Amino acid sequence: MDGSAEPRVSKGARVRWTARVIMILWALIWLYIALTGGMGDLAQLGPLGKIPLLAVVVLMIVCLLIAWFAEVVGGILLIVVALAAYFFFKVPTQFATSSGMFMLLAMVLPPLLAGVLLVVNVWTVHKGQAAPPKLAA
Repeated sequence: MDGSAEPRVSKGARVRWTARVIMILWALIWLYIALTGGMGDLAQLGPLGKIPLLAVVVLMIVCLLIAWFAEVVGGILLIVVALAAYFFFKVPTQFATSSGMFMLLAMVLPPLLAGVLLVVNVWTVHKGQAAPPKLAA
């Protein structure tokens, strides 16, 4: 022991940050798609053509912020968003197509994985306590 031991990071913190990174990447990818994609929509519909896609991005960012500060509520919200996207984009009927696979990978799996990680993390880290203490960001 030379006194220069690395700070120990708990497993719960690693899982929490893994979920946060997944959420950030998910939101950034869709922000990029919203800003750069759909130029045909912009040409055909004018600036209002971007509103539905930008609304989805705003919803993602709101979910990310809620999950960042209230992990259980945010985790459940992310799971609900993933399930809603699964049925809204008709992934079960389009799964064999490339668009169905894209929707599954880009819209459904990231929030589902992040939500499950957050909920399971809080449940396992605070198991046996009456209520989880306020979680530090």
